[in-house]
Amino acid sequence: MKPVALSQHDPGGVVRPPRLSIIVPCYNSETTIGVTVESVLRSDFRDFELIVVDDCSTDRSAEIAARLGAKVLKLENNLGAANARNAGARQAAGEIVVFVDADVSLPKEALGRISDDLMNEGISCVQAIYSRHCPIENFPSQYQNLYQFYNFDQI
Repeated sequence: MKPVALSQHDPGGVVRPPRLSIIVPCYNSETTIGVTVESVLRSDFRDFELIVVDDCSTDRSAEIAARLGAKVLKLENNLGAANARNAGARQAAGEIVVFVDADVSLPKEALGRISDDLMNEGISCVQAIYSRHCPIENFPSQYQNLYQFYNFDQI
């Protein structure tokens, strides 16, 4: 692996992994947002910020995320997931933005692997796919996970 050199603002040119900004858009995700936030906070990689973007939820999504320790950005209008991601990215302080859906449970090594991969000179983007097992116990998450895993498995 080839580490990325810090910008010229770093006195001495010390090499370090990039800081990550984890952006989680959510809308009425109170049944899954806790699992997502907890999985990010359990990460082996520690240099990150976690921003949950609440897209005008009418449930307790924002409250749950904040109670667990996420920074919560509440949008004034329901803008949809893509715009919520962009709003979170505008608030991000990290060098790398990582988008995670509100019904995803990351393995504890996921953020470290993302950081390691992005420190390779030839890699500028990382995408993760669904795993065989989905820890979120609701039909939409289970269906989407199975559908995506099956399609990627066919490639």
